[in-house]
Amino acid sequence: MRTRLLKWVWCVIVVSALLVAGCGGGTVGDGGGLTPARDLSGTWTSAIPVVYYTLNIYGERAMRVTANIAMQLQQSGSGVTGVITITPITQEPVGEMPIPDPGGPLTIDDGTVSSTNFTFTIASWTPSGGVRAIERWAFTFTTDLMGGTVTNLDTDSYFGRDSDTNAIHLIRS
Repeated sequence: MRTRLLKWVWCVIVVSALLVAGCGGGTVGDGGGLTPARDLSGTWTSAIPVVYYTLNIYGERAMRVTANIAMQLQQSGSGVTGVITITPITQEPVGEMPIPDPGGPLTIDDGTVSSTNFTFTIASWTPSGGVRAIERWAFTFTTDLMGGTVTNLDTDSYFGRDSDTNAIHLIRS
């Protein structure tokens, strides 16, 4: 009796594993991303002000910025575009050579959703006239809540923002 039960449990585990493996792979050529769990289209805002930092020329946190954030997103499949508007409320020097954050609207043109993860980069002009990513925004989300982090990518001039892990909390408006 026990052997029969163990065989049945083993079959259930194998079949479940095959179903999970077959359902999460996406299509060939899409990077293997998972199907988005939700459509993120709409307006997302900070219910309480968020805290992040601007960096000095040495890559050190130099200005603590408290700001309101609003994102207007449009999703098509796993791609997301839109605008993120950052409105600084206070800016407090916390290191040498602090650089204030001008805030403002920034374009999101490379957003990607995979399962419950949403990421995008913000690009800026370089002194040589090119464009490069200066910061990466990464969120996890549920139906109406999003939590995430912004990370500096600019190791030449340190123009990107930086935050503590999961310091940014947004709600769907």
